[in-house]
Amino acid sequence: GGGGGGGGGGKRMRGRAAELLRRGPSLVPFGARVRWFKAEVSRDRNENAGRGGVMEQFGLTPEHHIKVTRGRVFADAMEALGPAVLKSDMAAWQQAHPGQQPPGSLKGLVRVQFVNEHGVEEAGVDGGGLFKDFLNDLIEEGFDPVKTGLFVETPDRTLYPNPASFHRAGPDHLRKLEFLGAILGKAVYEGILVDLPLAGFFLAKLRDGRPPELNDLATLDPELYRHLLSLKKYPADQVEDLFLFFTAADQSRNNGGGGSSGSGRDGGSGGGSGGSS
Repeated sequence: GGGGGGGGGGKRMRGRAAELLRRGPSLVPFGARVRWFKAEVSRDRNENAGRGGVMEQFGLTPEHHIKVTRGRVFADAMEALGPAVLKSDMAAWQQAHPGQQPPGSLKGLVRVQFVNEHGVEEAGVDGGGLFKDFLNDLIEEGFDPVKTGLFVETPDRTLYPNPASFHRAGPDHLRKLEFLGAILGKAVYEGILVDLPLAGFFLAKLRDGRPPELNDLATLDPELYRHLLSLKKYPADQVEDLFLFFTAADQSRNNGGGGSSGSGRDGGSGGGSGGSS
């Protein structure tokens, strides 16, 4: 009875801590937030994924065994791990494999076998190092503006979702983005650092869920941002003399894809420069 009460008290404490972090994260020091997060991941690995305990020691942890080809890691990984991540892929898998045990959660271990460009399996047993290589290659391909078209670069070479991803990445672009998000979650879950320079305005949207503000434009198009700020220094009666015009293009309907702000950038920057000269 005492043990059960202790367990219940622990859950209540975790619930209160989670609520505090959700409602007022700034009230908790960053170091404490990181320690709490790592502890929660460790607890989840032990309780829900059979990781880090007896099950893993005896090889009873659910595992995914996948093969990926160098140069097409993203596509192969989506095909192999999609059912573990995406509901639509799981439904298709169950329909194609009636009566079979469906793939487990992505929280389980992923064992990777690389295949070279000639179709020959590379030597090596995945003890963790191959998975890290696989994860880095997958993220590099998935976020490559040229290879997949899911993301585009700002002038400072930071990344944000491509407004024209439907045209660049295909009709299943949202499925690919969801898969990429799950893979980033897997990296966090496994404690693996990835090099991913996301744009500041995009991170602010993810973190705060707020609409973009003028200052966020500095991380999307610094030139246009500077021109807009310069207009604030002009007297109101002189702004009309600049003959400025600004346009905005809906790139989600533009087959060209890419670009940081389309004709809005060209029109704004060109108009500002013409007025100054």
